[in-house]
Amino acid sequence: MTSVVDKSGGSDSTETKRYYDQLWRSRKRLHLEEKCRQRAILSFVRKISSDTAPPRIMDLGCGYGWLTKALSKFGDATGVDVSVDEARKRYLGIKFQEADIIHYEIMVATILLYLPSSGTYSSGKPADVCIKNL
Repeated sequence: MTSVVDKSGGSDSTETKRYYDQLWRSRKRLHLEEKCRQRAILSFVRKISSDTAPPRIMDLGCGYGWLTKALSKFGDATGVDVSVDEARKRYLGIKFQEADIIHYEIMVATILLYLPSSGTYSSGKPADVCIKNL
């Protein structure tokens, strides 16, 4: 997650929240890279959750909640981000928790370790190649 950083190197949570509130309000549909990530993550969650009791799922850096909503089909999903106002408005009945996570230099989401390296958008390939490789 990108944060607003002042000249002294510190993060300004209020400005960051304001920035993301505005950004999430402007998003009207999923972008191609979001569709790519959603497809890969849902495929993985489908595989690991089919033989178990419904899992509790945390979507760290949930943005406006699009993935949290999709993950809620598999279990008890909670979206976490610095700003969840838009997510709460869009997805009633889905749990969202506002948390100031911008003060961490490294955050790890273990699920990303399971995405196929040839198909992740982070490999530098365009999102359309990512979708084709899944």
